[in-house]
Amino acid sequence: MASDPSTDDPRALLAEANACRDRRDWLGAAQAYGAYLALRPQDAGILIQRGHCLKEAGDRLQALSLYEQASQVMPLDFDVHLQRGHALKLLGRLAEAEDAYSRAVSLAWDNPLPWSEYAFLAHRSIAGRAEAPALRKDGIAPVAVDISDLIAWARGRRRPSGIQRVQLGVIEAALRQKVSPLMVAMLPQQMEWHRVPLALAARLMYLMRIDGLETEPAWREVVSLIEGSMASAPPVVFPQGQVLFDPGTAWSRPNHAAALRQARRASGLRYVPLLHDCGPLVQPEMTSRAMVNNFAHWLANAAFLADGMIANSRATQADLKEIAARHLPGMMPRTPVIQLAAMDSTREPGRSPLPRSVRGFVLCVGSMEPRKNHLMLFSAWATLIRRHGRAAIPPLVVAGRQPPEAAAALAFRENVPGLASSILLFPDLPDPQLRALYADCLFTVYNSSHEGWGLPVTESLAFGKVPVIPSHSALLEAGEAAGVFFNPGDERSLVETLEKMIFEVDFLAEAEKRLAEAPPPRSWLAVGHDLLSAAAAVPPRETPRPPLRLGHRYPIRRIAAAVPMPEMAAAELVRAPGDWFALEENGSLSRREIARLQISTPADEGPLLLHLELAAPLDQTVEVTLRDARSLSTPPRASVLLPGESAVATLPLAAGRAEALVEIELSGQGDGKGGKSGPPAVWLRGLMLCAMTDIASRVEYLENRLFRRLLPADELDPLVG
Repeated sequence: MASDPSTDDPRALLAEANACRDRRDWLGAAQAYGAYLALRPQDAGILIQRGHCLKEAGDRLQALSLYEQASQVMPLDFDVHLQRGHALKLLGRLAEAEDAYSRAVSLAWDNPLPWSEYAFLAHRSIAGRAEAPALRKDGIAPVAVDISDLIAWARGRRRPSGIQRVQLGVIEAALRQKVSPLMVAMLPQQMEWHRVPLALAARLMYLMRIDGLETEPAWREVVSLIEGSMASAPPVVFPQGQVLFDPGTAWSRPNHAAALRQARRASGLRYVPLLHDCGPLVQPEMTSRAMVNNFAHWLANAAFLADGMIANSRATQADLKEIAARHLPGMMPRTPVIQLAAMDSTREPGRSPLPRSVRGFVLCVGSMEPRKNHLMLFSAWATLIRRHGRAAIPPLVVAGRQPPEAAAALAFRENVPGLASSILLFPDLPDPQLRALYADCLFTVYNSSHEGWGLPVTESLAFGKVPVIPSHSALLEAGEAAGVFFNPGDERSLVETLEKMIFEVDFLAEAEKRLAEAPPPRSWLAVGHDLLSAAAAVPPRETPRPPLRLGHRYPIRRIAAAVPMPEMAAAELVRAPGDWFALEENGSLSRREIARLQISTPADEGPLLLHLELAAPLDQTVEVTLRDARSLSTPPRASVLLPGESAVATLPLAAGRAEALVEIELSGQGDGKGGKSGPPAVWLRGLMLCAMTDIASRVEYLENRLFRRLLPADELDPLVG
């Protein structure tokens, strides 16, 4: 062992410590490193070295303390967290070791060493886990990131689309924060969020960005670990006032609104979604009816549940304002703009998928859905070939998925003689090969009929390739620097623009000069940081819950409409979170023996009468008791519903309150014919609130329930019936 160092020279102390270490005098080295650290306490590298020496000497607890100190100095150094994991594993604290390895993976996602350590513990712990690994003592970032949409995508696909690329950028920015981020996701059909370990979010991001197939073991492993980790861990309890930023799409989750209400009530959660576009409402004919309805339903509820939104372009912000003014006046939260002018930091091209004989081509990137209008583009290419001959027109290379809706464009390509050899299709290219196409093409073309931003345009500019695009929506912003525009939906204008790009050398050269002089796109890391900062800056918002309109019937079901309506939000807001199953087309089924309704009422009205449209399940006789839970003077009302029977039940509500809490207490049993087992339940299908003295509204409501009211076809209200 070395003698006590007596010098105050840091270099001499360091030399002595290194010499002791080299001859495996662990305690002597630790002592000398300690003397050095007394002079230079913030030297994280030496903190780690002293920790190594103490670990080798058998003092694992003190070694862990030093690694923890080093992690405070260098929170973004993966090796610090790797060493923390090693020490914790040696101490038998496996859950904490797993969390430390997870942070190491999140900072070095392409390094196999921290991943192998993490994966070993993760596989071992999932089956028997009773609780999620504890959050670090240094806390978590103020913004939690909801990656439910990305995980849902990963269940069926590996290669990201545009929206998934945005989410990957946000994940990278979150992982690069000095404070450990919190990643969460919802499982299908559930009402809670679960923590996604940072290692799994980072590994998912890494594998989605590199070449590979869904069948590869590495991909299947990370998807399996994500599912297992979420299923075995309890729901996340959000810290008070936590911001939840959702960079994906939430409208396909049936319990999303109820989950938000539950979390807001429990912890003051602030919800901030990223609005990618309003396409389903701006162009409903371009997407499925289900998506239009889901988006309208989500937007109607976001008007009441979001503390703020972030729009990805000025065009998306303008679309939202127009839709809100028409259908949800005065209800939408503040919506700042963060433009998605970003590009992956990795631009190294892979091997081109094209034969060597194909050179000088035009590139079109994007899935072949109707909104991208490949049919018009293919027709324009056929026109160019007829006018100028096949040899004069460069091939068109199309890189993008081919959904069933692409059938018309694909049929046109096959049916026009010789066109298939001039339009080359690549439906599922990995990013390295896509980068090769960007690098080698003459220019790009993108014929979408509406965009919230237009990532293929940004990618084209990042690779120094001029994009030919229609002059509308956010494409005017995405291509502002050097895009060449044509009239939207005008095939003649598209053909003329393409002719200039192909045959007029000066025209293309001038566009390329503008592009060379334009500022380059930012990194996803920078844009992701801006998105997270904007979300964190959103202040809490009092949820506007206007009272129910007296005399107006509110359907309690999944309303099928192509526009957002306050009634869509009312159907969610009146049902207490956790007491009801998700809305269906024929109503909402209670999930507890006491199911509550939270009825916003006009405070300045007199006594009110609540009408509830109830129905018993087909296999249950149900005794229903209605109770105004906040009034001692109103006696409960009860009735019995036979299997499948529907009825309108009424309950007086006391005057002078902003909200009434109605309890629906149920008791009953199956019909004895092998029907549904379990607790009694009741369907709620609609409600109407009116003044007790408003006889006209009561009569009109009951007549509408009993009789079929015929209206002129152009006056049909989707809420009637």
